[in-house]
Amino acid sequence: MMNRRFQIAILSLIVIVSSGLYSCKDDTTDPPAKNQDNYNAYLKYDFKGVNYETKSFVADYGSKIFITGFDASGSILADFALKAQKDELLVNQPFSLDASGELSTGIFYVGSAQWMIGNGQFSITKHEKNRLSGSFSGKAYQIEYSGQDPVIVDSAFVNNGVFNDIPVKD
Repeated sequence: MMNRRFQIAILSLIVIVSSGLYSCKDDTTDPPAKNQDNYNAYLKYDFKGVNYETKSFVADYGSKIFITGFDASGSILADFALKAQKDELLVNQPFSLDASGELSTGIFYVGSAQWMIGNGQFSITKHEKNRLSGSFSGKAYQIEYSGQDPVIVDSAFVNNGVFNDIPVKD
């Protein structure tokens, strides 16, 4: 008889402890905060018949909006300095080959070659909550800097350039 009461007591204790542990369970999958947006940030373009897409970014506001995009191995793939201010929308703004100037620049790295967009333009179509979206295209030039003056050694078109929801730091 005592054995039966002992079994019931142990079973009751297990049920009580189990229900107490379950109710104190730490749920690490809290629902997202209200008004939290989901972003799909990317920068991609077609160049010389190849599709390129960055896998990570560093972007911040300054005298221009600076965006550097990296490929999967962590190498720089694209580097932009866009003449725009926070929350500003722009249409068909020109790129310049003069990286030290006041205009916008777009630089791409393919292998060991550096290409700059000279005859092209960009647009910023969405710019809110420190996120930047838009498009770009134009003719890019491979420039050789080994001599006294830079020399254009090749050119090709950058097509279908898109940046979407790039996070920009203040």
